[in-house]
Amino acid sequence: MIRPREMYFAATPTLAARWLRGLLAMVRGLLLLVFSPVLDAPEPGHRRRGRYRGPWRVGAGAKQAARTARVDPLAAQAVTSDEGVPRSDPAAVASTRALAVACSELSSSDAWAQAAAGMSRAEPASPSEQKPADLCVDAGDFGTLPVMLAVRPTFNPHDYSALFLALATPGSKLIDLSSARLVRADFFEELVAGWRAPSGSVPQLGLLLSFADWAALRDVAAPVLKELTSRGVAAQLFYEEQAYDDMLLLWFSHGYVIHNTAAVVVTLRVRCALAPLAPFVLDAAISLLVQRRLGSSSQIVELAHIALSSGATIKAITLAREALLELGEVATLERFNALRVLGFALMTAEKVIAATGILDGAVEMGIAIGATDAAAEILHYLGQAELDHRDFAAAEARFYAAIELLKPTKSEFQASLYHGLALALLHQGKGTAELNAVTALASRTDKNSPGARADQALLREIRSGRGPAS
Repeated sequence: MIRPREMYFAATPTLAARWLRGLLAMVRGLLLLVFSPVLDAPEPGHRRRGRYRGPWRVGAGAKQAARTARVDPLAAQAVTSDEGVPRSDPAAVASTRALAVACSELSSSDAWAQAAAGMSRAEPASPSEQKPADLCVDAGDFGTLPVMLAVRPTFNPHDYSALFLALATPGSKLIDLSSARLVRADFFEELVAGWRAPSGSVPQLGLLLSFADWAALRDVAAPVLKELTSRGVAAQLFYEEQAYDDMLLLWFSHGYVIHNTAAVVVTLRVRCALAPLAPFVLDAAISLLVQRRLGSSSQIVELAHIALSSGATIKAITLAREALLELGEVATLERFNALRVLGFALMTAEKVIAATGILDGAVEMGIAIGATDAAAEILHYLGQAELDHRDFAAAEARFYAAIELLKPTKSEFQASLYHGLALALLHQGKGTAELNAVTALASRTDKNSPGARADQALLREIRSGRGPAS
C-alpha cells in the first residue's frame, strides 16, 4: 500500500527534505524492479478489459510495466477493474506503483500535490461540499506516453478545478471522459478558460469520449480546443473505440489520427439492440464510413441495417445503395446482404413495387451463393406482405418456395411458413389448408407458444367449416 506521505510529500518543511524523500523512493522503486521478475511480463490492461492495450502496452519488460503503473490519488486501494477483477499480481502492482510514484514525485509541482490532496478527501454529504475532483491518474513518462486522467461516472462541474490543476503539470495528457454519465458542452470552454500550464509544458492533450458523446460534442469542442494551439498545446478529440491497439499511441508519438470504424459498427450494433440510436449518432457514423470513405462495404451494409432498426429508413436506403455501388455486379454474400437491407427499407418506406423487385433479385442471388436459409427468410417476409395485401395466390407461391429451400425440421421458422401457407390456402378455399395447419403445429418445439396457439385456432376455424376471419 502506498502511504500518503510517500505520494504527497509537498508538505515537508524544506526543499532538501522533499528531494531526499523523492530520491529514496526512486532507489526503492529501482530495487523492486531489479528483484521482481514478474515485471518482465507486460501489464494485462487498464481499467476495463481490452482497453488501452496500445499506448499502455507498447512492449514487454520492466520499463513498460513501470510506465503503465496506476496511481490512484483517491485512496490506497488494490488495483482492480470496473468488474472488480485484480489487474495483476500484488507484487507487480506494488513494485510498479513504487517506481511510478517516485517518478511522479520528482516531477510534481506544489499545485499538483495540493490537487491530489484535495482529491483524497472523503465523499461529502451535500453538493456544496463536494470533493474537488473525481478522477484517477495513470503515471506515464513525460515524453511519448501521456499521463492519463480518467474521470469517474459522477464527473461534474464541481470536479473541474482539481482536474485543471492536474493538467498544469508537465507532460502530455489524456483525459478519459468515456465513463462519465454526462459531459457538458461547456466543459471545453471551461477547460480553455482554466488552462494554467506554462506554454510548451503540455505538448499534447487528448480527450477520450464515448462515441455518442463524440458525435454530439465534436462540432462544439473542435473550435474551442483550437484556442490551445496558441499556448503550445496540440489538442485532439477521440472516441472510445480509438483507444484500442496502438491507435492513440500513434497520435501521441507521431501525430497520426487513426479511426476504428470496425469497432464503431460493433458498438452501434450492440447499442441499437438495446434502443434506437439517435440521428446525430448515425450521422457521425455515416460521416466516418461514407463521407470520409473510411469504412468497408460490409461495414456500410451493417450500418444500413442499424439505421433501419433505428427507424432511419431514408438513411438505410442511402447507405445500402452506396454499398451496392462499391460492390459492383458480382454475386457475393455482401451484395446479397445489401440487396436484402435495401429491399426491407424500401418496403418500410411503402415503395412496394421497387422493394419486391429488389428482394426477388436477392432471393435468386442467395440461392446462387448457397445462402438458402436467408433466401427463405426473404420469401417468408414477402409472403406475409402478400397476405397483408390479400394477394393469397402470390402468398401461397412465396410460402411454397420458402419451404422447398429448407430441410424438413422442427423449428419455429418452418412452422410459421406452414401456418402462412395454410392461411393462404384457406382464403382460397383449398382443401389442403388443414394438412398444412397440422404440419405447422407439429413443427412447433413448444406446444404452448403463441405460435402453437395460433395454429390450434386456425385448425379449429378450418374444421368448423366456417370461412376465414376477415
